[in-house]
Amino acid sequence: FVSVQQGRPVRYAHLPMLEALRTLKKQRQSQLSEELTKIDEVGMELSVKIAASSGVEKPAGEEFVWTLKGRDAIYSKLGSMIDDAKRHIVLSSSAHGVKRKFSEHAKLFEKARGRGVKLHVIAPLEKQQQGEVTRIAKLSNLALPTRFVLADDQALVFLTGEGTDAEDESALWVQNPHFANTLKLVVKE
Repeated sequence: FVSVQQGRPVRYAHLPMLEALRTLKKQRQSQLSEELTKIDEVGMELSVKIAASSGVEKPAGEEFVWTLKGRDAIYSKLGSMIDDAKRHIVLSSSAHGVKRKFSEHAKLFEKARGRGVKLHVIAPLEKQQQGEVTRIAKLSNLALPTRFVLADDQALVFLTGEGTDAEDESALWVQNPHFANTLKLVVKE
């Protein structure tokens, strides 16, 4: 934001604001571009290593449990669950939560429906909110005390309350057919 004018004494002058902002923006974009390139490179390296290890025999019925922190991490996992679903997806949330999830993952829900995945939404929705949901999903207009998503043999259970800040939100992801089927029976899809 400052230019140096050589001499005795050294003088300083401010740059025109638009020029300074353009320079700052250009520097940041360059840094971001470099970081994104590094992320892509690491991702490619990891993909190659994972593909090489995929020949290793895995135990049948492998199960996982993860705790996810922050809405970005949770929604990333939710997106992959929707994308991987082959038979059914059950989404239970508040009206606001359903709106947020549909806003974030609308295209993935549409693709899942196109693949023949049955989508069931359980949420207390007002009439004006029901249109987008009922176009692609069966709706049960209920308010359950727990927010969760089931996709085939995976379950994502939201552990924090609806009003929690995005960065403080946490969830439990479980890949276990018995747990997912139990939750599915409870909601009587």
